[in-house]
This record gives sequence, structure tokens and C-alpha cells, in this order.
Amino acid sequence: MRAGSSTLTAGLLLGLVLAVSCNGDGGGGVFEDCGNGTIEGSEQCDDGNTVPCDGCSADCEDETGYICGDGIVNTSCGEQCDDGNTIPGDGCDANCMSEGCGNGVLDAGEECDDGNVLPCDGCSDTCTIETGYICGDGTVNASCGEECDDGNVLPCDGCSDTCAIESGYVCGDGILNASCGEECDDGNVVKCDGCSTECAIEFGYVCGDGVLNVSCGEACDDGNTLPGDGCDASCQIEPLSIAGEYDLSIDPVLDTCGFGTTPTTSPMEVIELSHSQVTVNIPIGGAGGQCNRETFSRQGNTVTRSESSSQQIGTCTVQVDVTTSLTFFDDDTVTGFETNELTALGGDCSGLVLPCEIELTVSGARCSGCFSCVMPSFAAARAGLGSLAAGTGATVDAMRRGVGAD
Repeated sequence: MRAGSSTLTAGLLLGLVLAVSCNGDGGGGVFEDCGNGTIEGSEQCDDGNTVPCDGCSADCEDETGYICGDGIVNTSCGEQCDDGNTIPGDGCDANCMSEGCGNGVLDAGEECDDGNVLPCDGCSDTCTIETGYICGDGTVNASCGEECDDGNVLPCDGCSDTCAIESGYVCGDGILNASCGEECDDGNVVKCDGCSTECAIEFGYVCGDGVLNVSCGEACDDGNTLPGDGCDASCQIEPLSIAGEYDLSIDPVLDTCGFGTTPTTSPMEVIELSHSQVTVNIPIGGAGGQCNRETFSRQGNTVTRSESSSQQIGTCTVQVDVTTSLTFFDDDTVTGFETNELTALGGDCSGLVLPCEIELTVSGARCSGCFSCVMPSFAAARAGLGSLAAGTGATVDAMRRGVGAD
């Protein structure tokens, strides 16, 4: 019994060993271990590694064409070509890489190889070093499409930032180039013709347009080119002086205030201080001769003034807005108008029609000896030796203002 048991055990062990040696993969096939240096099972080769392109692949299969120069192009092994030899200079080098410009390898006879055959990138399409291919380097490279190269990439200097010739970039060439900031280009660099020396649009350059343009030589601009009004057709001050004494006739043409204004006369003296300002004195009576003094703005021989004041009419306080305009002519006459607008400010104004308006026309002529007003520093001011002293503080008489007598 014991002997039989020993025999059975030995048989089982032998069978197990045979099973392992014949069925190493547990599936009934031959045990294979590619890369262990032993050809096993279905392996065609085993070179002790699993590196491809050495004659035995990573799957232990025979490789063909893996050797550069064997005449077989093996792209999986990185060959670009294989001309059956390893001699360079025949289009396929010793590493089976294609020879020629653009392969990224500096081959014999090449000055450069940047991996492409594009020109104008520093290495030409024939693998020669390029110069002047960069716009702005000061070298004109026509083969790279440059028309010019002025050593910079600034526009509006005749050569653009892409090295193309610019036209119309010069102010005064008659070509409007808005991209270079020109607003106009009239073919010259003369100012005061509507387009300035910097090719910017000019305003007020035309004499008679009512805009005083001193930079264009205008001394005045009264909105016309008529002579005899103080500003001539060339916008220069005419020599006509408006200083002197005048007799004025003041006639009402409109009275919505109900004051019943009547025609009146008044002397006036004009002191010509400058081209832009005159002072007008109008006597208002009083001991020693008192007058009201007003400063007018002047343009040519037309003077204007606007002022506001408050006045008392009975128990009503009104605001009087006065606009006066006078024009002097070379025949020693003067014409103009005065507008008075009255507005209630406070108090009892129930007896008045407010707001209301009074319009007066003014006409007159130069006279002699009609002015009786005596002012401090009057003689000195007329001689131009000093500024006019302030007025006496007297207000314009009510009748002249169109308000009427109290």
C-alpha cells in the first residue's frame, strides 16, 4: 500500500513538470519571452532586446530594409531615402536622409538650411545666406518685394512700414493722404488759402467772412469787403477816424411800454482809443457839466455796446437791458439804433406794462462846439496820455433810456 502510493506521487510530479515545460503560457502554446536572447516558439529572431531597426523587431520578427544603404526605404526606421549606398552628395546621405536645401541639415555646399525653401527669411530657397531681407535694415531687397528701405519702419516718410513707396505723404504735393494726417492738400505750402502749411483746414482765412484771422494778416473783418466802413476789402483798418463831436437825433420807432417817448436830440463825443474800443461821452447836465461815459466795442467804423442796469419807476424796480449800435461814415454822419427791454424785478409794478420794449433810431453828423461836458483827465485822455477816469456815477437820463420823466 505504501509502495503504490509512492509510485503514484512520482507520476503526478513528472506529469506536472512535463506540463509546465510544454505549456509555459498556460494556454497550451510554447512559452515565449521576446528579448531574452533565445528564439522560442513562433519567434523569428531574438537579439536580446526589443529595440526596432536592428534586424530583429520589437516583436522578434526579422526586419528588412533597416540598414541604410540596402536599397530599401524603411520609413518606420526614419529613412527618408535609400539609394543602395552610404555615399553622400548623391541626394541621399550616409544616414539615408534626403540631401538638398530645405532638409534642415547643413549639407555640403550649403551656407544655411532652415528646414524650408522659402526666400526672405534669412536663408534663401537655394540655402544661401540672405542680406537686406528685413524691412527697415536700410538695404533694398527687390527679390523680397521691397520697393524701398529707408532704414526704419515709420510711415509717411516716403517709404512705408512695409517698405513700399508712399505717394502723397508730402504736404503740398496735391495728393490728400488722410493716413498721414492730412486734412487737405492744395498743392502748395502757402498759408491762408484754406489749407495751411501743415495741410490742416484753415478757418477765417477769407477777408469778409466775419472771422478775424490775425495770422493771415487781417487787422479787421467786418463780414464784408465794402470800403468806407472802417475795414477795407483787404481787411485792413481804413484811415477814417470816428473821433469827434456829433449832434444826435433820437427817434422812437417802437414803444410797448406806454411811456409815450418823443423825439429828442443829444450831443455826443467819441474818443477813439484803439481799433477795438472807443469811449462815448454824453452830457447829462449838472453843475460843472456832467456826462455819462460808455465804452463801446469797435469793429471797423461800427461800435456796439450791451449793458444792463436796474432803475426805479415809482415803487417798481425794473431791469433795463440796453443794446446800442452806431455806424460812422466817411461823410461825417452816423446812424444806428438802440433797443431797451424792461423787465419787472420787484415792487409794485401794477401800473406798468411789463415786460416791454422800446426801440430808438439814432442819426447825426459831426459838428463843432456842440459838446459841453467837462470830465476829469479829459484832455489827457484825448491826447493819449492816460486812461480815462471813471465816470461821476451819474445814470443815463430817463428820457434817453426811453423810460420817460418821473
